[in-house]
Amino acid sequence: AGQLLKLVQRCKLLWQLAERSQERGAETLKLLTDLPCIPIVGARDALGTPVLISVRAAERRKVLALNDFTQQERTILEGYGCLFIEPVKHLRRALNIDKASMAVSLAHAFESRYRDAGPVEKESGRLYMGLKQCRMPLQEVLPLRGLIRSLLQRRRIPNDARAFDALPIFETLGGEVAIPLSPASARVMSPSEDWDELLKQHFADYLPSWHGEAGELLEEMGRERGPLVGFLADFCGPRLGQLSQAICIRFLEAAASLGNALWNNQAAPKDHAKVAKYCHEAPMVVFLSGSGIVQRRCRCSDLADPGESAQFGILGGDETFPPEAYCTPVVLSVMRKAGLRNLTDPAVFLQVACAAESSSDAARVSRMLLQHLASCSEALKWPSRTWNALARLRIFPSLMPELMGQASPPSDPAAFCSDVRCVSLDAPCALWRHADLAWTQLPILDPRTFDKWPPALLRCFGGIKNPPQMPTVQENLVIASLRWSEDSDQEVLEQRQQLVARHLEFLGTATRRSHVNLVMAQTNLAMTPFIVMDDGSFRKPCDIFSALHDGSSDEEEAPPQSKPEKLRGRCKTPWTLPRYLRPFRRFLLAVAGPMVDSKQSIPSVQVGTAPDAKDMPSYFRAALNKPELADVEFVLPPSDGGPPRFIYAHRLMLAAACSHFHSAFMSGLSQALGSTGRCRIDMPEWAESRPLLWLLAYLYHDYDPEKAWVVARQLDSSSMPVATAPSKAVRGKARLPKFLNDDTGDDLCMLLRLAEYYSLDHLMQWTERRLQGMLTADNVLSMSTHAFFCNANQLLRVCIYHMQVMYATLVLTDAWEELDDGIKELVLRQLQAAP
Repeated sequence: AGQLLKLVQRCKLLWQLAERSQERGAETLKLLTDLPCIPIVGARDALGTPVLISVRAAERRKVLALNDFTQQERTILEGYGCLFIEPVKHLRRALNIDKASMAVSLAHAFESRYRDAGPVEKESGRLYMGLKQCRMPLQEVLPLRGLIRSLLQRRRIPNDARAFDALPIFETLGGEVAIPLSPASARVMSPSEDWDELLKQHFADYLPSWHGEAGELLEEMGRERGPLVGFLADFCGPRLGQLSQAICIRFLEAAASLGNALWNNQAAPKDHAKVAKYCHEAPMVVFLSGSGIVQRRCRCSDLADPGESAQFGILGGDETFPPEAYCTPVVLSVMRKAGLRNLTDPAVFLQVACAAESSSDAARVSRMLLQHLASCSEALKWPSRTWNALARLRIFPSLMPELMGQASPPSDPAAFCSDVRCVSLDAPCALWRHADLAWTQLPILDPRTFDKWPPALLRCFGGIKNPPQMPTVQENLVIASLRWSEDSDQEVLEQRQQLVARHLEFLGTATRRSHVNLVMAQTNLAMTPFIVMDDGSFRKPCDIFSALHDGSSDEEEAPPQSKPEKLRGRCKTPWTLPRYLRPFRRFLLAVAGPMVDSKQSIPSVQVGTAPDAKDMPSYFRAALNKPELADVEFVLPPSDGGPPRFIYAHRLMLAAACSHFHSAFMSGLSQALGSTGRCRIDMPEWAESRPLLWLLAYLYHDYDPEKAWVVARQLDSSSMPVATAPSKAVRGKARLPKFLNDDTGDDLCMLLRLAEYYSLDHLMQWTERRLQGMLTADNVLSMSTHAFFCNANQLLRVCIYHMQVMYATLVLTDAWEELDDGIKELVLRQLQAAP
């Protein structure tokens, strides 16, 4: 023991000599850097030998000076692993020892305690990703916390020393452990007490407590909560797929408080941009079961905006919309900017309509939904398949079907609106304004809903007959007259005559349009007793054929004062039929003609030798885009402010070659006649002349696309100038692909879109194959976008394959960043699935 004490004395003597040499200018400390000559105060090894360390080891182990602390303070610090020495002046300066070194020494001591602390291992590991269990039991660190507070209050250490953040002296909300504030992975620093309460369930051992003595310590050390945007971007955002519904809602409310700067894509700060990205991409909308269990999570873009739909009363239990907890103005304002869809989206509207169909109050909900549809119909650009799917739903209010069995049409809609039932429009229906023409044949739609619909919206539903078709009106007149004949009530005589006049007015107009309609009327009405006489009896048109010749031929056409002087007074025989029939004398004469009941056979016509049959097909084909015999005109939007452009075709040829045109002409499009008498078809804004001529020539020339291309070029060059580049409306949002032959490539892209528009599968497949041959590294991205939005699945699969091959090159380009997320998902999904 005496020798050990002598060794320690010799070390102290050595340092006194070194101190004197250092004062004389010698660099003695460098010579002693690796020499174990510094005794640790009070430290002994297993054999009781004093512990000596070198200058380098003392610097590494962050030793403290003995005379800087009292005995009580030293006892506390030694309990946490701090080492003490008795340094001379130059050694103290060399080791940078002062009173504030205590924080560094303690941090070094604690570092060895939780050096092996790894990530948190719990069931929801992603919830705790990036966090480490750097903590100590609270009872063990209370003496140290008291010591630090005492030193701070006596100003023996600066209160802004960040080194103390690394000490596990900060009590958590859980109350069991203490954590350091540094590194950031050891704690969760929320921006407010509200956030503390929300996060406490899962992060109680990571949230510093700001109450009581723990809060006083943080205040004395000058520590504050972190900024909100950084907390949202770095902590909440990556965990949104695991956090509770309440936290996700709070995240959206906090995002709203950041203002419009969050959505400024170009000038937003980094953290703001990250928060906006999480709002778009994170599954933060949480659906809960009745017992509070999470059923599913989805993104904002997967749901519809309930702001327009809450009034319909169908939000409960329908997963088309966010849960009710999300339906606040503040939360919805963020969700709308994050991609929340609205009722102008066809898929969303169909989902809402399906929910309305199954609603317990279907009539009221459907009426409100259809009123909303009418209010925004001008902005809708829905495909025909959407309208067809909507028409198949039983959401269209109609008056009670008992009306079809009555002898007279309803006169007051208010008397029937109390019993409204919903029907589908896949079968014919009539509007209230035409109820007196079709009440025995068709359901009558509720006027409170459909009288406010614009004509363009009515035309979207083929089941709405506006006006009714001629066979319907004829049959309605026949059935009504049969019912009237069973009841000879004189009080309704005038009403019945007015109804007959209404039918005759409609039929007379229809027969003037087409001789076929006249033959149909003659066949069905000539022998039907529907003429209501003034005595209440019923007559056939054939019965009054002779009486129809009485009166002036122009008496029903114009008032007497407007007739030429030479025609006045020409009629000798007065009009003996009911007065209401006079305006329809010519129509009735045509119906009750002399050949109605004749047995005479049709005279034969002798036909000579027919011309060469092979000239006929070529004649029909050559008539394409020639107005002389055309009965269809396609109207293209004007280019460069000029007049509209016309392409001429023939209804018979189109109906024979294409089922789309056949259905269109048979469902009432044939009635959409222009001023020239031709069937007018207005093309979309993106349509161009040469691709449309290509498609029509394809139909005219036996489905031969190659031959059709030659014909289209000839017709286009002879009839109108060739466009040098597609218009903006053609290009749409995405850039059109670049081709070696721009003319052919752009025309093929437009032809693909037209083929999809008119459901020409063979032409669409042929165009896909031609475009496949034009694929290059420069246009594969834009080609995939065009194929994606044209539903060209075969071409899209080819593009996806080449994009996977060139993925390493494409992913670095700006075009890849602008690519639609749906296409990226197809590429990346298959890349991840590849072995």
